Amino acid sequence: MSRRHRADKREINPDPKFKNEVVTKFMNSVMHDGKKSVAEQIVYGAFDVIQAKTKQDPLAVFRSALDNVMPSIEV
Repeated sequence: MSRRHRADKREINPDPKFKNEVVTKFMNSVMHDGKKSVAEQIVYGAFDVIQAKTKQDPLAVFRSALDNVMPSIEV
């Protein structure tokens, strides 16, 4: 915690496969002990399973899942 100035916001780069920042944020939440490559394998593996089972775009299924989880009313 710096007393001199507020920390700068870091820019989040989109993930290389889907070019989406939300997927990157999800990967960062899955990541444990800084192992980003393992988190990428987990997330991309889950997207492959979604693609195989539902025959739909995994990114669309991911977005619909996020919409189901989000609260509908802001307080």
